[in-house]
Amino acid sequence: MFKEYLLFAIFLIAIINAKPFLLGEFRNLPYWTTKYSHDGINDFNKDYHALLDFVKNQDGVGRYLSLPLLTGNSVIIEGEKQKDHYYAGVSPLLLLTGKNDMSGLMSFGEHSNKVFEWLSKKDYDSFGQLLQQYNVKYIILSNSTSEDLQPSFMFSDGLFYLQTKNFFESIIGKKVKDFGSRYSLFEINPKYLSEKIYITDSPGSFVNQEAKLSFKKTATHNYEIEISGLRKQLSLVFLDPYLKEWQLLTQSGKKLSTEYHHPVFGYANMWELNPQIIQSDFPKSDYQIMSDGSLKLKLKLYFQPYNYFWTVNIISASAYTLGIAYVLLSIFIKFIKKQK
Repeated sequence: MFKEYLLFAIFLIAIINAKPFLLGEFRNLPYWTTKYSHDGINDFNKDYHALLDFVKNQDGVGRYLSLPLLTGNSVIIEGEKQKDHYYAGVSPLLLLTGKNDMSGLMSFGEHSNKVFEWLSKKDYDSFGQLLQQYNVKYIILSNSTSEDLQPSFMFSDGLFYLQTKNFFESIIGKKVKDFGSRYSLFEINPKYLSEKIYITDSPGSFVNQEAKLSFKKTATHNYEIEISGLRKQLSLVFLDPYLKEWQLLTQSGKKLSTEYHHPVFGYANMWELNPQIIQSDFPKSDYQIMSDGSLKLKLKLYFQPYNYFWTVNIISASAYTLGIAYVLLSIFIKFIKKQK
């Protein structure tokens, strides 16, 4: 008899513990440290959809910054129909628009503690200079962070309140567009503007009087670059994560030696361009010597692993096709055997 009572008690406890899962009660629990804010939405709000559509069709290269900054590498997006329900997680901007963005302190990696310190000390200029190094060109400002979320764990240590009106005004520039009442898109303050690819005598100097550079992005793996006025050794900086597979190629296909390729700003790419080395290592067809003695040349910035893109895809497609053919053939053989 005791065993039956014990089994019944265990069964009853299991049912009670399973009740929140079976009835979806956990879905109705608010976020930790909040009273009214809940996780889970069926769709983003219409203002965010409008923002996504606009950003997707924006020309040019450069990162977006989402404000206010959360503690984690995340954003908060309100649902369309469910009041006080949100998506809280990794920003969907890259996935849905193809544009890179930064959101939250953690997106700044090793600089995240410094960013918090700069905000605490109202040192907004240092933060602006960091944005310049990351090639941030646009700022997405959320205007609708609820009072319930502002002191929550998502903005730990009072992070929301450190992002004051003066902070926003110090780093934003011209307004591009409003999206309903929830979002506004701004250009960055011109003081902190940078180009994804630039030439300089010092990587930290984004304005160069020594030479001129223009570029065009033709694909995610390829940039066409033109340089004029190269008289002395300068640095070509590419504000994208450092990978040794990025190559600088001349018009004849010659590669600039990897010994001149270095990381910069702790994450980006830099190449040393020396006119003497260019003239000694590359054919004359790769550059022009101008009347003032400076060089003019065209380069290609190319991600070398792309050479294998089609080969890998063909192999994958072939393997997939062979796999399907094998399964179909096996089924067909079994069917024939059954008929016999």
